Amino acid sequence: MRKLARIEERGLYHEEKKKFIDKLYKKIKSGKKLSADEMQYLRMNDPITYAKMAKVQIQRKALESRLKQAKSKEEALEIYTSAKSRISDDDPAREELNAAYDDAYGEFKKSEQYKKLPATEKEAKEKEKNGTSRSSWNKDITGDTKFTENEEETYEFGTVSYTHLT
Repeated sequence: MRKLARIEERGLYHEEKKKFIDKLYKKIKSGKKLSADEMQYLRMNDPITYAKMAKVQIQRKALESRLKQAKSKEEALEIYTSAKSRISDDDPAREELNAAYDDAYGEFKKSEQYKKLPATEKEAKEKEKNGTSRSSWNKDITGDTKFTENEEETYEFGTVSYTHLT
């Protein structure tokens, strides 16, 4: 809303407000992340779209988090396709969710983290066996492995649960 307040002060309110609104709805259609100002505008002026976008932003963030945990490009693709397949045909935010998931996966694929991932899960397991795993999440602060062979620990992310076997 700070942006709209600045627009009003400059006397170009109607023209710039229209540009702001057009840009906002283009971002929604393309699945981009929305700023706090944009979410505030929706909350005040389009509560239905605001409710949809609040849900979309949360689910996008959850997908991004899961993608960052992928140990291979193959697993990242599985995470993405699984998330897309769980979008209900009846979901009022279906179009926006699809766009947000596409955008999040596209952004992840451009990241250095993705580029460093092995192509397949098999390659990731080989890396792990050889002690060259880039993941340090199974080590404590001293660098020692926290789990012995065949132990497992479960991590909860919202309604999704992941089990990490070491």
